[in-house]
Amino acid sequence: MLVLNRIRQLLGLDEWKKLRLTAGEYSIAILDSGICEHPDLIGRIVAFEDFINHRKQPYDDYGHGTHIAGIIGGNGNGIQSNGKFEGILPRIDLIGLKVLDAKGNGDYANIRHAFLWILKNKDKYNIKIINVSIGLENTIGEDEQTELAILLNALNKESIITVVAAGNNGPMPMSLSRLADSDKVISVGCHDLGYQSRYGKNCEEYSARGPGSFSIKKPDLVAPGTDITSCSTLNRKKRTNYYARKSGTSMATAIICATIGMKINQYPEISMD
Repeated sequence: MLVLNRIRQLLGLDEWKKLRLTAGEYSIAILDSGICEHPDLIGRIVAFEDFINHRKQPYDDYGHGTHIAGIIGGNGNGIQSNGKFEGILPRIDLIGLKVLDAKGNGDYANIRHAFLWILKNKDKYNIKIINVSIGLENTIGEDEQTELAILLNALNKESIITVVAAGNNGPMPMSLSRLADSDKVISVGCHDLGYQSRYGKNCEEYSARGPGSFSIKKPDLVAPGTDITSCSTLNRKKRTNYYARKSGTSMATAIICATIGMKINQYPEISMD
């Protein structure tokens, strides 16, 4: 399925087309496995910071971050697309903050560094939204939990909206990712109105559930997240894998993140509250 086919119908995105952003109005920071210079994204990755290998040029050795970036801001210009796989904000500026390694693993320390980087560079890049389509193990200590709460509160005070995946550890109660459990973020679950993936699985079978520690209403929002076609890291030999299908609360989070971006374009004063 296409990002803006089934999703466009469910969320009424065609009505928002006239409000689409021009590049440079603000940027969205993506904490993930990085972003490669995909044809749909090239020229709009305005900053890239690698907290894993400390490389300077944008790259993605796992593929997840590029897929998320395509949902949010791919312009559909790549081979095999011809506009079919266009994302929701095809002219938005993107910031790639690599906090996951080549196997998709990460830890609290890198997420902390990324949040601190955003607070330091928020004005330089006019960062308005953070997309965190990754989980955080529930084994972090009390000191780390306290520090995380302080960082999220600081981002909130700067009117930066943090959108976090609920996680795929459901459907048992209280299965939210530690990040998604915060009352300072918008946590996103996956709900597809009964749509089943190509493997016959329904996202309600794994989307994490509340109640959360601070509110019974967690996750805050749900969105479609099944079989979303978006940008793929390029196959350097064949150069044919320009797009891929993925499913999960990560994809739902990217859709909510970009939809919030549309609202910011209409109402610049909007806050997380």
